[in-house]
Parts: sequence; C-alpha cells; structure tokens
Amino acid sequence: MKQELEELRAENEKLRAAKEQQDSSSSTEDLTTLVRMLAQQQQASQQQLTESQQQIGQLLTQLGRAGPSTPATARRSTPKPPSPPMLNTSITLAKFRSWRDSWNDYSRVYQITELPLEDQQALLRGTFSLEMRDVLKHILDADNRDTPDEILDKVEANIRKKHNILTDLVEFDLRKQQPGESFEDYLVAIKKLADAADLVDKHCNDCFKECIDRRLTVRLISGITDEEVRTKLLAMNPMPTP
Repeated sequence: MKQELEELRAENEKLRAAKEQQDSSSSTEDLTTLVRMLAQQQQASQQQLTESQQQIGQLLTQLGRAGPSTPATARRSTPKPPSPPMLNTSITLAKFRSWRDSWNDYSRVYQITELPLEDQQALLRGTFSLEMRDVLKHILDADNRDTPDEILDKVEANIRKKHNILTDLVEFDLRKQQPGESFEDYLVAIKKLADAADLVDKHCNDCFKECIDRRLTVRLISGITDEEVRTKLLAMNPMPTP
C-alpha cells in the first residue's frame, strides 16, 4: 500500500511538472505574439505618418510652391504676402502704382514668372474686377502673348490717359503742409503727388533725378508752415534734398 501511494505521488508530481511546463510555454508564445503584434502596429503607424507628411508636403507645394516635402518639425514657415486687393477701374494713378508694388511682391514670392504664360495671365486677371476685365479685353486689346508686366503697362497708360496731368501738376504746386500734419506725412504726400504728376516726364534722362529732387525741395520748403524752419532751410548751401 505504501508503495502504491509513493507511485501515485510520483505520478502526480510528473503531471504537475508537465502542466507547469505547458503553462510556461503557452505564456512564452503569448508574449511572443504580443510583441509581434506591437511591432506590426508600430510599423503601420510609422507608415501612416510618413504618408500623411508626404500628402501635406504635396499640398504645400501646390498651394504655396513650398518645394520638396519635409517633416513639419524640420520645415521653417516662410511668411507669404496676401494676394493684392481687387483692381477696379476707378483707381487713381498713385494708388495703381502702389497696387502694382503689391503685385510685384506677390509675384516674386510665389515665383509666378516661372509658370506658363497662360497661368501667369490667369492669376493676374484673378485680381481684376469684372469691369477691369472688360476694359482689358475690349479697350486695351491685351494680347494672349502679353506678360503680366506688359498688361499692367497698358493698364497704367489707360489710367494716365483718362486723367488730366495738369490737374496733378496744379495739385502738386498748391500742396502745403496741413495743420497738425507731421513733416514725414507731408513729405510722403508731396512725393506721391510728384509721382502722379510725372514731373519731368524723363525728357532729360541725364538730370532726371536732379530735376525731381530740385522741384521736390522747392515744393517742400514753400509748403512748410513753420517760418523758422523754412528760413533755416533757405539759408543752407548747397540746397538740401528730400
């Protein structure tokens, strides 16, 4: 009887050891499976992130000509100028020239001149009001071979033709510093009027800047409201330039 009990105890120990070994093997397999699943999930997430970055880079390239796509953390954002405001037929020559400066900045940053000519023209027309588009088509007779600069030259010539230059010249000659107006604001106003009036009209290319500076100086000194400042400026030799 004692021997039988020993045999049963030994058999029980064998069964328990076999079960523990099976449980350990099962746990190892489960752990291996879990590690494999985590690795696959991480790989899938990395692939999805890479695809998302590529899509974002492509969109930036299309919208802002941002160049090759790069991760967001490595790319420095570059400020972009807004599109110029809508160009209307009622615009004055001085305001048109300021508008054209905005267009030139916009064109330079977005490298518009590197696009096909028809795309350049379409982008420029997108800043024109419907009335200005009609003027461009029916009055200015813009050619489909015209560059944006050539189109804007025609627009500027048309604006100048509609406005009597004598009006600008008289306004320039009569402009005086207003009460409370700073000298800097007065100087800006005078220079804008001089630009609109085409003072010298480039009839003497060799002395163009000298002629402009002289007329601006005379206008500034004669329009200054402070008599003491005017006296000091008139006493200066050589004559100061703006």
